Amino acid sequence: MASTIQLRTGTGSAVPSALTQGEVAINVTNGLVYYGSGSGNDVKQLESFTHITASGNISGSSTSTITIGGTLTAGGVIVSPNISSLTTVTGSLLNSIDSISATTESLLNSIDSISATTESLLNSIDSISTVTGSYAITGSNVLFGNITASGNISASGRIYGRQFEQIETNFSENLGTRGVVYMPFSNQSISDNANSSNINVNRVAAVPGKPVKSVIRAISNTLGNNAQYTMSYWEAAAGDPTNPILKSAAYAITDASSNKDAITFDFTDPGSGSTTDVAVGSRIWMTLEAEGTGNGSFIVTHVWEWDYNSIM
Repeated sequence: MASTIQLRTGTGSAVPSALTQGEVAINVTNGLVYYGSGSGNDVKQLESFTHITASGNISGSSTSTITIGGTLTAGGVIVSPNISSLTTVTGSLLNSIDSISATTESLLNSIDSISATTESLLNSIDSISTVTGSYAITGSNVLFGNITASGNISASGRIYGRQFEQIETNFSENLGTRGVVYMPFSNQSISDNANSSNINVNRVAAVPGKPVKSVIRAISNTLGNNAQYTMSYWEAAAGDPTNPILKSAAYAITDASSNKDAITFDFTDPGSGSTTDVAVGSRIWMTLEAEGTGNGSFIVTHVWEWDYNSIM
């Protein structure tokens, strides 16, 4: 048998005191709907829906609660000053986002808790528009890959990383007769070049590092034509014997008109050995050998790459 739905109306803040089973009442001022339930004329407010579709905004006050058991669809904006919790979901929160527009307000003012989810929060984003302006990042951040900046990068604290240093090892020697020359890291006499134990040809590594390249010129154009050069670096690690152990060597050969040129040694592609970091506390040396050249004064500059991440 068909039932008759009886509609009652009220205004202001009126709430019906009693409604018969199936009887419906609506407050035309605030839009709240009430219905009768049971034989005791109980009044219940209609507040649970399977699906909600809105072409405008859906708003909630700071004290109101919106519970959704199904799908919530809005053609406008869903606004709430606070979100108390997001409960566990077994599907995606957002299947797709066509675009993200600029906003000057906070997307979420506060979130008390977010429960675990086993799915992706964002399955796909079609596009994110370019945003220009300044950004402030607080706390610790780990970035993987390269950072490219067209302007300045400044920091109120320290910037760590692998950094380059130029080291000069100028000397005077007869390369044709000396054989292996230990190049000085500080002021030296000619006799210092012959022996690895001389103090001025040693250096101790405070952080890990390795040479990248070396460049040499002669003051009196005595590099020689068709001369063969070998630039090497050596290490004696802490606790090891004091005799130098070869790490790698780079080779260069001058041509018939190279007497006045600069010679470059590339340790990123050495002729022998492997260009790896020397260890902290190691004694290091750099040597030069030459065939086909003679006595002269030589200007030598090395570029070393030091790993300052190790002191963080």
